[in-house]
Amino acid sequence: MKTWQKYWLYFILLYSSIHFLRDIFQDLGINNVLSTIFVKNDYHRVSREAINVYRLVFNTYVLEISGFLISLYCLHRNKFGGFGYLTALAFPFVVAAWSTYYFFF
Repeated sequence: MKTWQKYWLYFILLYSSIHFLRDIFQDLGINNVLSTIFVKNDYHRVSREAINVYRLVFNTYVLEISGFLISLYCLHRNKFGGFGYLTALAFPFVVAAWSTYYFFF
């Protein structure tokens, strides 16, 4: 495995862990730096039903856990392979989905 691939997998591992903790804090109503950064607080433009549909369609817990597990798997095997490229394809999708929600809804 190349050096940049290891760095990428460690980045995805760290990102998924922090994002998972942030979502848990938000869902439990615990206010701290993680749970309040990059949070959209003005829900008046989006109805409650649209937010619930968004959460059902694009459930971040699945993406965070899968990113974490895939990164661990690739690092354990010491092979980037298809799973490593899957993380590289999924990450821009996650960022684009969050940006669309944050800036346009």
